[in-house]
Amino acid sequence: MKTVFISAASSVLGRELTSCFLNRGYLVVAHYFSRLPENSGGIIPVWGDFRSESGLKDFFKKNSNCLKDAQTVLQLYGPLLWKDTADLHFSDFNFSFWNDFFVSMAFFNFFKEQKNFKQFVAFDFLDKKHSYQKILAYAVAKRAQRLWLRSVRRNYPAIRVQLIAFSSYQQAEFIQKDEKLWSPAELAERITGVIEAKGKFFTKII
Repeated sequence: MKTVFISAASSVLGRELTSCFLNRGYLVVAHYFSRLPENSGGIIPVWGDFRSESGLKDFFKKNSNCLKDAQTVLQLYGPLLWKDTADLHFSDFNFSFWNDFFVSMAFFNFFKEQKNFKQFVAFDFLDKKHSYQKILAYAVAKRAQRLWLRSVRRNYPAIRVQLIAFSSYQQAEFIQKDEKLWSPAELAERITGVIEAKGKFFTKII
């Protein structure tokens, strides 16, 4: 059976992505932290706290049996830190690098050891309005993730490694002014379509 793992599946966009994959006949292993995904056929909910290395290790240890069957991994997890550039501290960059970059590395390193793993999809924020002065630490971490993913793509040619970028969507944490916004359901449909198309692109802007 086609199986997808989605981190942060209980977020606004994560719930819509879960629905899209369920409608396409996937078994969805759905990660959540504070909000349990809706109880529905085809969903395996897995709780995890990714804020520390011990939390990640515990997650992989407790859930390895259901994670090992995932062919596709959607790394949607990554809290957004809002702070004026002048007020940023070293700890803010530590926070963003852990949550928005290192967690992605941990996921890839776990799944690349699983025989069914075929596709790793990460996400990026497309800054059309030069808004990064409010989320600079997040932006720097995402840039590092992009460079790392390019290296991973070269070193693991048998695994489809892709980065999907979008500017925002309705109900998102960060919304750029004067931006035409997709609804979460519309954006999820577009993302799912891109993933299922199995294109050879590295970065896809939608």
